[in-house]
Amino acid sequence: MLLRIIDVPANENSEKAEDAIQILLESNNSTEGFITESYTSPVYENFYQTLAWYFSDYPLQNNPESLQESIGDRGVVEKVIKFGQYIGDELLGEDYQLIKIKETIEEQGYENLEVQVESARIDFFKELWEAAILHESRYVLSAVVKGFQRRFIQTNGSPDSLNDSSSADLQKELAELRYELKTTPPVQDHVSQLLQGDTTQVKGESSPVFDVGHQQESQRQREEHQPLRVLYFISRPTALKLPYDNSCVINLSLNAIASGGVIDYELCHVADKEKLIERLQDKSKPVHIFHYDGPVIFENEEAHFLFNNTPSSRISISELADSLVENQVAALSVDARCYLENEQTISASAGLAIIAKEAHQQGLGNVIGLGQVANPWIGVQCFEAIYLQITKGLTLAQAVVEARKALQSQIETELTTVQPIPFHPWSLLVHYGRQSVTFFESPQTFAEQDTPQQTEYFREKLFGFHTEMQPPMLKQVGDGQALQLISQSTSQFTNPQMSNVKQAALVVGEKGSGKTQLAHIVSLYLAQTQQIDFGFYFDCGANHYSPSDMLEMIAPVIANKTQSPELSFEKVKQKLGDYHCCFIFDNVDKSSKENIAKDSTSEAEQQSLNCFLHQLLSDGHKIVIIGESYAGLTPVIDENLATVKIELSPLPMVEQKMIAVENLRQLSLSSSELTAENLTAICSDQDWEKLLLSLKGNPWLTRKVMPLLQSSNVGELTSQVEKHINDEQDNSLVKRSKMALFYQWQWRELAPFWQQLLVLCSETRGLLLELIMTVTDQKTPFEPAKNLFSLLAEKNTAEDIDPKNVKLAEGIELWESAGFLSRLPHGRMVDSRCLNFLAQQRENCGLNNINQEELQFRFSQIICEGIRLLAQHVVKQPNPNISNNLLINRRFWVKHFENLWINDDYRGFFGVKNAFEQLLQQVKLDGESRAWSLKLLESTPKTYFTDELNLQESPSDKTDSEGAINKKIAWLTLASSVMGESEAKNSLRLKEGAQAWQTWFDKLREPVKKSELLLLQQVSTFLQHFYQSQSNWNDCLIVGTKTLSIYQQHEAWQGVIQSLKSLAKYSYELGDSEQALAYEDQIINDIPYENSPPGFKFQQMLDILFTRVSRGKAQHSQLLLDQLREADEAEKFADMLEGIQCDIHFQNGNYPASLPYYCKIWVRALKSNQQAQVEQLKTRLIELEEKLGRELFNQQFEKEVPEGTVRPRDYVG
Repeated sequence: MLLRIIDVPANENSEKAEDAIQILLESNNSTEGFITESYTSPVYENFYQTLAWYFSDYPLQNNPESLQESIGDRGVVEKVIKFGQYIGDELLGEDYQLIKIKETIEEQGYENLEVQVESARIDFFKELWEAAILHESRYVLSAVVKGFQRRFIQTNGSPDSLNDSSSADLQKELAELRYELKTTPPVQDHVSQLLQGDTTQVKGESSPVFDVGHQQESQRQREEHQPLRVLYFISRPTALKLPYDNSCVINLSLNAIASGGVIDYELCHVADKEKLIERLQDKSKPVHIFHYDGPVIFENEEAHFLFNNTPSSRISISELADSLVENQVAALSVDARCYLENEQTISASAGLAIIAKEAHQQGLGNVIGLGQVANPWIGVQCFEAIYLQITKGLTLAQAVVEARKALQSQIETELTTVQPIPFHPWSLLVHYGRQSVTFFESPQTFAEQDTPQQTEYFREKLFGFHTEMQPPMLKQVGDGQALQLISQSTSQFTNPQMSNVKQAALVVGEKGSGKTQLAHIVSLYLAQTQQIDFGFYFDCGANHYSPSDMLEMIAPVIANKTQSPELSFEKVKQKLGDYHCCFIFDNVDKSSKENIAKDSTSEAEQQSLNCFLHQLLSDGHKIVIIGESYAGLTPVIDENLATVKIELSPLPMVEQKMIAVENLRQLSLSSSELTAENLTAICSDQDWEKLLLSLKGNPWLTRKVMPLLQSSNVGELTSQVEKHINDEQDNSLVKRSKMALFYQWQWRELAPFWQQLLVLCSETRGLLLELIMTVTDQKTPFEPAKNLFSLLAEKNTAEDIDPKNVKLAEGIELWESAGFLSRLPHGRMVDSRCLNFLAQQRENCGLNNINQEELQFRFSQIICEGIRLLAQHVVKQPNPNISNNLLINRRFWVKHFENLWINDDYRGFFGVKNAFEQLLQQVKLDGESRAWSLKLLESTPKTYFTDELNLQESPSDKTDSEGAINKKIAWLTLASSVMGESEAKNSLRLKEGAQAWQTWFDKLREPVKKSELLLLQQVSTFLQHFYQSQSNWNDCLIVGTKTLSIYQQHEAWQGVIQSLKSLAKYSYELGDSEQALAYEDQIINDIPYENSPPGFKFQQMLDILFTRVSRGKAQHSQLLLDQLREADEAEKFADMLEGIQCDIHFQNGNYPASLPYYCKIWVRALKSNQQAQVEQLKTRLIELEEKLGRELFNQQFEKEVPEGTVRPRDYVG
């Protein structure tokens, strides 16, 4: 069905002097209709002005100066509905003919109805047609039908119509477009996810390296991934003052990629129309929708879009539409910031209508826009709704209707308010259409936003960046200068011809103005849009980096990418030229000041750095250099280095409000002080605007000050900000940043006890404060925590702090409110920005006056206990965020592990080491632990095994102290654990230890006291492991034999069993198989198993059986297997025993008997997709095929497996 609402102007109606409407319903090859008696618009000009305010300023609560208080929505929604009903009533007809037509529509269903509003006049399209509600209907017509479009029709001319000299028939339906798009979002490997996180680099350490090979999409996937490509052209000419010059496209793009890349929002940065048309002609990345976000200028009755440089740089709608049609772009979306003619504003409805008519005249089938000029945040909400509906496989007309319907359910907004305010944007959407378009062949699947695999996938390209400074951790309220920085970089990477001179970007602004966040956002965007291969971030204020330092850190990344061995610096520089990279150098002016204060070598370093920068630029890399001022960067930047300057301005009040209320909302989730009523009271306080003004548009300061509202009212806090920051900054002789003044202010508010503990926590990077809180605040007091708190309390006697009742949770709340912490999804840690400040306060807070050895030891005990608890937890209950934190920051935990070792806390040391090794094993990094343990042993004094411990005396003649024995056992235990390390057998320290302990062992006289068995066990284990690493089987046998004798004397039967197993192994290695069997028989026959746990003997026999089968002792294996089958536990292990029997048959050459079981597990492995097992079985089955002959094998194979099972020789993994 098609319902046509056709304009009948008075001058075209000979019978009537008033405008009228013709209603036609075309259905089932028949048409019925009528002409209304007259039609008068219900909307007056002043209401259009109200609508303009409603969609632009009202959601931002940006009221006129004369109305400082919130004034509500002025009843806009009710009036829109009322006007919609009026329109419906006006269309009834003199004899209520519309009722009959409405009945027909309802019989066939609104979902089968398409609506066209048709006219030749611009004025006719100023009406709120999308609000129309048919007589006595409960629905807005434009939100329930199949399509609701406006369309121009030909006319003989009218006073307000455009020049209609074009021969195009605007009423003619254009041929349908079907793109048949489809997408294949890539899948992320879960192991690499576990390894991801904050990859902050530390000077002298390599970048974390990840296996990125698994991440590359196959060629087939790339060919099949055909997203909806929206070419997003943003125009912000500096000569035009726009109400809101922001954009939200970066957030839009990042979210789209994180959702699987179904929609590709491509930012278009071109300087003129020739380059724009050149981009549209690029067939490798076809554009489907052209989206314009910027001002529209009318000149000589023709609409133009502007480029960024000057208002004179423009493209007419006719030229643009002609190119869009030529390059098969289906639609033009217009999110205008303003419509201007002769520097005067014209209505959005009229401006959009003119654009649509000009576009249709050039053959462009679809123009989508907004009936009013909305602010950027509302505009992007409306267009995103349309694009999301397109991905469901709908036609464009259906998508607009469904977007309207979706927006009807979004009845509130909270952009700059702590509580949602009523807001209805659905009536904004306007669609001019004369061509049916379908983009996707079927509905598309999006990745889960809660686990954005794509975002993590691309973060593997970024090294040194802070996780908390990227979305979604830090919300981006506007694109601002990010667009400028992206524009400067995009021309180099996407189309080198667009930029003849490669430039480095200099980004300057006061501390806290958003420079670092800007660099993070832009780097993530460039990585996600595949415009860079890697991004590297260097904080030059925290560390001094020379070019060689940087190349050393980059080398593992390039080596891994190229699958090359270790690369020299020259090779790294050479290989870098093969990639597009983004280099961020932050706080460069800090580094330059430090260098100037040094000796003359700094000049040579500066020259070296500039040569490095020139080389990076010449290789086509993106460089961003960040500092507080251009003057501060002058000592670093070579005047010959081509640069573009970007100076960050204070945030506009609207964006500052957005940051403030978002922070307050987040705080309210965990703060009992910030209830809904309190939040409303805060933002309606008469001093609220004054507070925001006092923050001077500084985003960092805005975020830090908001938590202070939990303990201060708005007026008090405003006065404190003025006193401690603004007045201090204005009156101080030495220029200090707002950041430094804020920290100094909040530091003074903390009690000395909490100051000292904060400094202590800040000295371990990556430390989750919840990690130590789980230890310090547990119900049963942790003794080292009590000792630490007592140490701190002793020096702060003036404070009312009882170390026995201290709760770290209270301190964490204080620190967070004071702005010293960052909150991550998995916990809180000391903010990296205040580390330098806290380091400077160490002396002032009195921490240096406390016994440092004991202080650090107690703190290490707490950290290690926390790591132990968390590691055990995540091994049993995986939590990628916590595992990630523990793994990525393992280099910082090492000093605490070593502190326990040095201070003889062996229980704590081995507790945390063993727990952490389990976590390392999950990601195949346990070799790191062995290598580190070996280094620790080699740095441990020889006193652990020399005369001081009386090793040369018989242990039976000398009773060591408990501490000395523990030290011996600890050394032996750690030494035994490193024997799997390749370097262990060449370790001089281990050889020295083995000689000393062998001397001790040789002097050991029997009988040995029972109290000495534990030490004996560790000595014997170490010596045997050491001799095994040297393949010295004779000495293994000697040590094992003596150990067995001692265990037998004490009837230590588990020790006896283990010793007999070891002796069997040594005998076999020495070629004495009979003796090996004899030792194993002793385990079976000579051990008294009467009081052992159920199944213990069966398990020992099973272990021996496996060993004998692996040695190929088929006869002895069969005898033992027969014994096991008679045991009570045999039924439980029937399948395992059957498998062993199969292997024995194979060893005996009884191939027909072995085949049935191999066939059974072949089928099982195929079903469960156990690739490693399948490959092993494939090899064995092909071997059987060769033994039996192909014909006999195939006959027996077909009998044993289900029909259709793939044969081993035909299987391809």
